[in-house]
Amino acid sequence: MSHEPSRATVTQTREHAILTAAKRDGKTYTSALHILSTRPEIDAIAFDEAMDRVYGTEDAAATVTTSGATEPQAGTDRPAVDGAKLISTPPPEPDAILPQAVDRGDKVAIIGGAKSRKTFFLLNMALCLSSGMGFLCWELMRNFRVLFLNLEIRDAHFHRRLHRMATALKITPAHLGDRLAIRNLRGHKFDAVAVGEWAAEHRADVIIIDPLYRCHDGDENLAKDVKPILRAFDVLAEHCSATVIYTHHDAKGSPGDRDTRDRGAGSNVLARDYDAAFTLTEHQTEDDTLVVKALLRNYPPIDPFSITFHNGAFAESGAAPVAKSGTIRTSHWQQQVKDLCEREPTLSRRQAAKKLGCSTGIIQRYWYGDSDNA
Repeated sequence: MSHEPSRATVTQTREHAILTAAKRDGKTYTSALHILSTRPEIDAIAFDEAMDRVYGTEDAAATVTTSGATEPQAGTDRPAVDGAKLISTPPPEPDAILPQAVDRGDKVAIIGGAKSRKTFFLLNMALCLSSGMGFLCWELMRNFRVLFLNLEIRDAHFHRRLHRMATALKITPAHLGDRLAIRNLRGHKFDAVAVGEWAAEHRADVIIIDPLYRCHDGDENLAKDVKPILRAFDVLAEHCSATVIYTHHDAKGSPGDRDTRDRGAGSNVLARDYDAAFTLTEHQTEDDTLVVKALLRNYPPIDPFSITFHNGAFAESGAAPVAKSGTIRTSHWQQQVKDLCEREPTLSRRQAAKKLGCSTGIIQRYWYGDSDNA
């Protein structure tokens, strides 16, 4: 049976809200007024629950909306900074997570196609960050406290992946200590306020969210549906002083043919929002190998590199970083086939296709060697 508060109850709630918030500080008072303005018929019990969440995050600037998501305020409480003072003092050193790529407080996207091992990549990163072990090409300055939100994989399968990867990386419980906290949330609604509370409780340096599409119910192609979750990530990054890392899927088609700036499905506000993005693309010729490209807002570009998935974990590969493409020009293949034919004219079509990483149809179209083998 639904409860419809009387006008007296609403009035009492407003008086209660003003008195309660005024005892704390102006920012909390603003949060209280925001709740009342967005939920005018709220009763006293529901109001107290909403305010408890504001108190619990220790973040008076984050307000609670009817959907349970956090929103940044307009910044009216932040004073102006004197430009002369800024240029007369040296800037502080960034708190690097991945040196020369990702800093504390950044928002980071990991973008790849379906089944491109994005979750494995995040697990690998989480284990390395929390243990202090170097991650791929990055030597870490220290270990970090990591909160991992698994929104997609069933608990048992996630456990199996984590166990196998830790074994492959030779990471033990002693290496991790209490620094890696995992929340298995498949089947549960994403709640940014709760995430803020968990991050504060864990004292997280890094919040990993896998995947993005499980964080909202709207259409990822519409900016108005995507912006609220990106604003929530802003609040988590800013007020929890944590790096927010999430996975996002590629659009249909061949991702290797796209510019890195165009990777990722949905609204283009996603591509403009993150501070860093790492794209994972299937290698042109090597099995179990991905090409990693980085797009960085605050640092110089990083050369693409290849990684291989072996025995449950990633490692750098010596393979040239050549991503699989679906629309390589005919003239390219014609030249490649011609060169191979001149070097090894007795190869079968199947052997030639394997060497070049293309279909046997392309070989058949341009091959003029001596072999008629399949």
